Amino acid sequence: MILPYSFLKQAVYRRHAFRRKGHKNLETLIVLFAGLAKKGRQEGLLSLEPDINAFGHPVFHAGLRMIIDGVKREHADPILAARIYFAGYRGMRLLEALMIREGLLSLQAEENAALVLEKLLQYAAIPDKDALRERLFPAGREPVTRDIARLNKKIKKCRDTLGRYLEEKDRLVNSLDHGGISDDL
Repeated sequence: MILPYSFLKQAVYRRHAFRRKGHKNLETLIVLFAGLAKKGRQEGLLSLEPDINAFGHPVFHAGLRMIIDGVKREHADPILAARIYFAGYRGMRLLEALMIREGLLSLQAEENAALVLEKLLQYAAIPDKDALRERLFPAGREPVTRDIARLNKKIKKCRDTLGRYLEEKDRLVNSLDHGGISDDL
């Protein structure tokens, strides 16, 4: 389910109204999701079960339970969107709910903690985002870059393996063609 544009627009406009008032709660939520993303990638999504009560929000409880139970993204996303829409959240609660939805979908995709952090920082008008980044990922550590390098190695390995399989297939097809076996059976 896609949330109506006017509903999302209200959340974005209200974000600026809460620059001072609610940024601590949003910061807590961002730190929580960055930690859960790291734990989920290292230990698996089932390891997140003890953390279901880590944040007192019904969307968080329901969404994390769905992720742990293995509900697919195409089913979880509309359920979370409907919960948010029909709960009638306004103001800070709406912003929290939208951040939770984004964070949960990132957890389900097993995204890097630094990527989750960057995604969720876009929702919050936190005064010092750089300090939060530095606190969670000290200087000299580039987790996203490291993950990209690791994924590039995996992609190269897969391409090499695929290339070998295709060469072997061509060799077998050629040997069958030259061996007198006909395709006209």
